[in-house]
Amino acid sequence: MLQILKKNKDVIILNLGHILEWYDYSLYNMLISTFIVNFFHTDNVANGFLGAYFVFSIGFIFQPIFAPIIGYLGDKYGRMITLYLTISITTVASIIMGLLPTYDYCGEKAVIFLLLARILQSIGVVGENTGSFISIGERNHNEKFRGFKLSFMQIGTAIGFLLSAITVAIIKSAMSIEDFTNWGWRIPFLFGGFLSFLALILRLKLNPKDSAIFIESRKKAIKNPLAMAIKKHYVTLIMIFFLSFLGPVQFYIINVFALQTLIAPKNIVDTDYINIMNMSLFIIFIPLFAFISDYLKKQKLILILSSIIILCIQYPFLFLVEYSEKIWLLYTINGLWIAFLSFFYGVSLAIVMDLLPVNIRYSGLVFVSGIAAATITGNTPLIATKLYQLGGIDYIASYTSMGIIFSIIMSIYILFYKNKHEV
Repeated sequence: MLQILKKNKDVIILNLGHILEWYDYSLYNMLISTFIVNFFHTDNVANGFLGAYFVFSIGFIFQPIFAPIIGYLGDKYGRMITLYLTISITTVASIIMGLLPTYDYCGEKAVIFLLLARILQSIGVVGENTGSFISIGERNHNEKFRGFKLSFMQIGTAIGFLLSAITVAIIKSAMSIEDFTNWGWRIPFLFGGFLSFLALILRLKLNPKDSAIFIESRKKAIKNPLAMAIKKHYVTLIMIFFLSFLGPVQFYIINVFALQTLIAPKNIVDTDYINIMNMSLFIIFIPLFAFISDYLKKQKLILILSSIIILCIQYPFLFLVEYSEKIWLLYTINGLWIAFLSFFYGVSLAIVMDLLPVNIRYSGLVFVSGIAAATITGNTPLIATKLYQLGGIDYIASYTSMGIIFSIIMSIYILFYKNKHEV
């Protein structure tokens, strides 16, 4: 596996920006409690979480608004030009997050400033996330282990979360809780802005080119790539949309809702350490399963199998996480949940990659990703929290199970789906 990576420095260069995008973006998840104290003036803990998760969701709602612009630039002028733009947006947004005035300084306006900063971060993430994996996939179009290389985009997200968790844990350990709550929380954002700027400089200096397959596709350039994707490939877009119900939704249930709402209030374990373990396991399992699936050439079957397994385990796992007071069991449940979810993540990008033609791929994928984020993925912590208040984990499991069933249906359809890539 190491020999494959040594020959592909572009994979590392592109993934570096992707990692830092998610480092910056995930810091908000790590610091939910701190943001509640500094930006939401309420004595009601439940309302504080709802307000914080609303801010989390609102950034995603703006993704489909800006996605057509990002997709158009990516299909029309090149993947790399767009990726320079997205990492620049992330750099600026992270610095702004680190300099935000709190409620004590400007009252309720603080939440508005926070919303605007999160919207800016969200725009950068959707463009970088989609563009990076498209660019890597197209560079390795006919290679046997393309799924393995693409899996490094998936673990790039996990590495970003891991780095943010480690950074927060280190800074917390270096100062009192009071100092961290008052001003220490700003340091990870400013540090992230600095790292993103360095990544931008590195990307500009090394200047990886667009893939040969993309350059060839420009001979058949489409005036309006998104309109063409919707008109001729709406079935494909629907399939990709429903697949979001499995991977990203489960990811946020495990690493945001379960940690912050179910485990943290028990005060028996530091959730930062569970999060570090979760991300570390993602980093190990995702490329491993991707490598195995590339070797076996059974990506679609593994996609279906992983979806069925997650459908079966999610309710008992949620039940144990909510009611167990045993630290070892909480760690074990999280670890197993992550392992099963890694099966899905290990194969999903390689499958999605080929569902759209090259000359409308960026527009189609970034738009449907934005729609999914605005309606499903980004709202997961907010929806889960509200459902939990209404009916506990039974309501949450019912909601996610319906989505997973749709994902399984789409996975089975993909197994027999033949896309001729005509535009």
